[in-house]
Amino acid sequence: IADICKELDGTYDVVLVPIISPFAQSRRRARECLGERFYEIYFKAGLDYVVKQDAKGLYAKARNNIIKDLIGFSKDGVPYEAPVRPDFIVDAQNEDPENSVNSLYDFVCAQLNNKVQAMSIGVIIQARMGSTRFPGKVLKPVLGKPLLAYLVDRVRLCEHVSKIVIATSEHSGDDAIEEFCLNSGVDCFRGSENDVLDR
Repeated sequence: IADICKELDGTYDVVLVPIISPFAQSRRRARECLGERFYEIYFKAGLDYVVKQDAKGLYAKARNNIIKDLIGFSKDGVPYEAPVRPDFIVDAQNEDPENSVNSLYDFVCAQLNNKVQAMSIGVIIQARMGSTRFPGKVLKPVLGKPLLAYLVDRVRLCEHVSKIVIATSEHSGDDAIEEFCLNSGVDCFRGSENDVLDR
């Protein structure tokens, strides 16, 4: 499972793995595999409480020896090694379910926010003067200020953006955009006029 999660890294911001993982050694291996991206979340509840909440009747079947290897319960089953230092605890036995959901959600969001703050985020703004319907629109003044300047100012307000690059074409008609970047303190990149993705 840890290997699958590693393959999904970069595809999803969060991968939740709701499994019973009884062995501390297995959880340690998962942490070693995933590093700082791994969080051990312990849904804590006493055995009596878990038995009462058993909607599938698994514990009743284990008592009647129909299931012989129920984790942490059956005589022939493996013991459950409770986490010693989990990253987060959901106290399922003593918390209201809604509070448990909210607290877990807040924890996940906090970890994502920490990662975002540590990242260097760049924004590329595609702009060129050529337009069949409204030529030169990106530098048209509105209330004495070019439209492109409004966009740059808005992006600069984004808390985690550390770099802005305006990508324009190598066409001479876009020299004005490069001049705008120079005057505005914004990096400029010039590339293919027709291949936007390459640019």
